Amino acid sequence: MTKFLAVCLGVMLVSPAAFGVVPEPESFALAERVGTPVGFFVFETSVGKFVIRRDGMGEISQRGRRHVFYLKGAGKDSFDRLYFLVHEGDLLLFYELRDGSAYLVRFDPVKRKPRWMTQVTARGVPALDGAAIIIEATEISKVDGHILRQD
Repeated sequence: MTKFLAVCLGVMLVSPAAFGVVPEPESFALAERVGTPVGFFVFETSVGKFVIRRDGMGEISQRGRRHVFYLKGAGKDSFDRLYFLVHEGDLLLFYELRDGSAYLVRFDPVKRKPRWMTQVTARGVPALDGAAIIIEATEISKVDGHILRQD
């Protein structure tokens, strides 16, 4: 019994909660624009190298192979900004279109298809905080893309 209490006390002392450490939100990164006028968005992650055309057509290079995918919601010459973050093996993408609309997508790089896609009205750099993706005052569930709170 004494050993059990000693182990429990040791675990409590080492755990981040015992020190009051709160995990920092993860910010999305802005994808680099390449070409004139903005022709492509290019970025590389642990998942692979991505090249996404301004109309939503994309390509992922993984282990020497190239795979094509398409992001819906975009029309001809419509991508204005694109942010990305790799989380739990998926790619979270937030893109703003020139017509004023914006989309948040959880993309499965293995199947090369979105798990979910949500149209949002908020703008700015998104951040992943626990189970929610926060864009300005809007909170969106990372699990299913439903809007949890919108001010």
